[in-house]
Amino acid sequence: MKKEYLEKAGAIIIREENGSKKVLLAHRSRGFNDWSFPKGHIEAGETPEVTAKREVMEETGLDIELLEELPPIVYKSNEGTVKQYTFLAHEKGGKLQNNDENDKLAWMTYENARGTLSYPNLQVLLDNAIIRKPNLAST
Repeated sequence: MKKEYLEKAGAIIIREENGSKKVLLAHRSRGFNDWSFPKGHIEAGETPEVTAKREVMEETGLDIELLEELPPIVYKSNEGTVKQYTFLAHEKGGKLQNNDENDKLAWMTYENARGTLSYPNLQVLLDNAIIRKPNLAST
């Protein structure tokens, strides 16, 4: 039976830097030219949690700890209808590095990240993260 949507998973990665909370955004250069959170397709046999950790490692070089699952979002893309699972996370280790999908990775304040994200549904997703973790928006 065919799924009615493509499933993806990723993370909103937060960290404290110089007393200010930051969010990691990725600029996808290959085929998209947009700013987003690290995410990717859920492969056969994977859970959204496993996918989120794998995709973040592949796209950013960071090992993360998942803190909380946000409500999934559903949207249309050039791939069809997508159901995206997103987790709040923080970095545990690794070294931040671009890969073949991203040409830029940037830690941004909540306000800058919200203004930089390319899609309104991702802005809402970030807002939901702030509602759950209000100190994320504080400096």
